[in-house]
Amino acid sequence: MTSIDLSQLRVLDAIDHAVTVLGRDGVVLAWNPGAEALFGWTAAEATGRRVTDLLDTETPYQNEAIKAAIARGVAWVGDYEARRKDNSTVLVHSSVSPVRDDTGEIVATVSVSNDVSERRSLEDMVRQDGERLRIAFATARMGAWSWDAATDAVTWDEHMEARYGLSPGTFGGTFEEYVSRVHPDDRDRVVEGVAAVKEAAGDLMSEHRVVWPDGTVHWLEARGRALVDDHGVFLGMVGVGIDIDERKQLEALMLEASQLRATAGLVSDLQEAERIARLGSWRWEAASNTVTLSAEMARMLASERTISGTDFQDALQRAAHPDDRPELTRSANEALRSRRRRYVMECRLVVDGDVRQMVHRGEILFDDADGIVAVRGTFQDVTEQRVAETALLAARERLARERRAVQVLQETLIRPGFPALDAFDIAASYLPAEDDTGEIGGDWYDAFLLPDGRVMLAVGDVSGHGLSSARLMAKLRHATRAYACIGEDLADLLTRLDGFLNQFRDDIQIATLLLARLEPDTGKLEFVSAGHPPPLQLSQQESMFLDVRPGPPLGAPSDPESFTSTRAVLEPGHALLFYTDGLVERRNEALDRSLERLREALRAAGSVETAEALCEAAIRVSLADTRREDDVCVLALRRITADND
Repeated sequence: MTSIDLSQLRVLDAIDHAVTVLGRDGVVLAWNPGAEALFGWTAAEATGRRVTDLLDTETPYQNEAIKAAIARGVAWVGDYEARRKDNSTVLVHSSVSPVRDDTGEIVATVSVSNDVSERRSLEDMVRQDGERLRIAFATARMGAWSWDAATDAVTWDEHMEARYGLSPGTFGGTFEEYVSRVHPDDRDRVVEGVAAVKEAAGDLMSEHRVVWPDGTVHWLEARGRALVDDHGVFLGMVGVGIDIDERKQLEALMLEASQLRATAGLVSDLQEAERIARLGSWRWEAASNTVTLSAEMARMLASERTISGTDFQDALQRAAHPDDRPELTRSANEALRSRRRRYVMECRLVVDGDVRQMVHRGEILFDDADGIVAVRGTFQDVTEQRVAETALLAARERLARERRAVQVLQETLIRPGFPALDAFDIAASYLPAEDDTGEIGGDWYDAFLLPDGRVMLAVGDVSGHGLSSARLMAKLRHATRAYACIGEDLADLLTRLDGFLNQFRDDIQIATLLLARLEPDTGKLEFVSAGHPPPLQLSQQESMFLDVRPGPPLGAPSDPESFTSTRAVLEPGHALLFYTDGLVERRNEALDRSLERLREALRAAGSVETAEALCEAAIRVSLADTRREDDVCVLALRRITADND
């Protein structure tokens, strides 16, 4: 039997997750109501039995992985399929942690589990949707772009860069650079078109040429939508750029060969090209009032290859979607009346029983006396492109709204005013991650006066990115301020915040937090940590990490004695640096090595005269030669010497 006092485990009954406690021999010692609900076995049925006899789930590989983790004194986290009492199965996400006695010996393990069957299924669906969207982009030869009016930044994905002949990541990100890559003859028209869409808050649809770095000229079709807030203020635009080189080349080939097709018929390889491109062509001769259709056009209209002008109009009306028939007739008639050489419109045709989205282009040919001698045109099936465009625009609109909401929330909370202290200097800085998702994390800092005149300093990091993490960060920051004013014990403050996070988090989220309470008159400090990196103390002679014992992160399984405080004194001229893990963590580098790298870099940088200068130096020496893969917060506290007074 284990030496654990099971009476202390009654708190497990209040936890909403499935929590089990096992002895070293794998026998169940505790089984909370969450475990009863998840696995179907009551506590009375489960207690005293081996967990493998109840669940029969762990493969040998998982057993060895869990044993190895526990032997090292660390937690094991993973998914597995469990068998319930009724023999049904459930996909479970579990965190298994060791429990030690006063001597440090592992005497039991605690497992916290949740049903993730539906979540994993949704994740699979999201991955499949993403793959379908990627394939659609590759097949349609198009890329995505966005324009943020607030920063004037233009963002292209790698597919969009390819449409301009650029390598991934080489686009400069400005509207001016975009315009410079447009063909000189098309620039004024493109700029005027964008301005008109911005003014009307409407949709963009245009075709223009671009010049690649190698000097070659290519055609793009730009489609986009203006974004406005609830008050109608312009926020930016999102859209796609579609490679239409092949279509332009094919259209040119069709138009140039139309006179030959009228007398000699379609060339077989051109027919095959039309079939592959799903593009049909036609030509009407005014002198004979006859229309010659390509093979693909005849298939679309279920018509003969050579028919009269009247029969052609009738075939178009039969094939057109009922809602589009008036506009199809109006556009053609308007082009003839206005004597425009070219016209373009979109409509739907019913082909082989399916409704297909078409782009219809026409060209009117005149003789020297300005009389109409012929009309020629094309219908191209763009159904798949339009489906992909609609999905992309909707996704980018959602992302733009969420990102803006998170930015506003974080900008409101992450830059609080600091208390003015005669003997101390406080400064802080925040930098978002440099990634492709655009999501903002849950890093935060704070410094505020307590009712008794002492000062509380805090640096925290909520797991994950996006609106959920930012929302939890805001809740945790407000809770920290509130709880700090009603209690003396910092360890008890972290315990309260742990319970708060468990109650109000949206998902299985955790957070790290470092608190320091300062007595301004004496320079005395009391620290307490919930899984956060230690503060760095600096002076003119040395730099060292304070020995602040890190308790478990907030939201992770813990006991009431998890958090303990540490005391220190900040001497005049000395400084403390608080930070989040984004400042030091690097891929394929151990955390101890990362911390030592920061300490050595700041020691070599020499003394700093202000807290703000310390923040700038920490960011400069840590991030100068690397891309930020996570958000970064730094908070500096410096005790002013007599010379600074």
